[in-house]
Amino acid sequence: MKIDQDFIPYIYDYNTHSLNNSAAVIYAIDSNYKIRFFNDAWEHFAETNNGCKIATEWGIGANVINAIEGAQKEFYRELYDASINENLIISHQYECSSSTRYRKFKLIGYPLVNQRGLLLENYLISEANIAYNEPPLIVDDYQDNYGIIKQCGHCRKIYNHRQHTWEWCPSLIDQITLKISHSLCTECLPLYSVGIRNCLLSPSSL
Repeated sequence: MKIDQDFIPYIYDYNTHSLNNSAAVIYAIDSNYKIRFFNDAWEHFAETNNGCKIATEWGIGANVINAIEGAQKEFYRELYDASINENLIISHQYECSSSTRYRKFKLIGYPLVNQRGLLLENYLISEANIAYNEPPLIVDDYQDNYGIIKQCGHCRKIYNHRQHTWEWCPSLIDQITLKISHSLCTECLPLYSVGIRNCLLSPSSL
């Protein structure tokens, strides 16, 4: 567990010991989207998912919005702002799969006192092995003129520039040295085009 000591007064309603012992990936951000707390599960998830860069670049003080690209960036910015400013609870499901494991999470976000930020809890709700025999790939087919690979930020499919299709390419997902940019594939784009209101609940509705 790591915590910004100056931020402790704003999460005093929560037992940090219980948060740290939770199996859920939990972190808190301030109203400027900067990380002020994360639990051991956050660190464990980073370490087991090619997380060297995550652990070093996305620690206390890092801006979580800067880790998101494309349509998802604006979606989460609007979602976090609405939750903080309107005192609404976030309830949102998203995919975060590895090359070998399908994983779906549920994000629950709780606004903190005095509009100081959010406590964000990420619960694993579905997981399964991915059985897929990947055919031989020509990496150049998936790179643009600048050598950048475009990946869906939700399902992690990769865009084939030659075929103009989104494809599941586990071998490319595992190559962390490749240059990656994130967008949304044609299947996932509607999930983030409907707006944020379906992801917001009043505290009394729970």
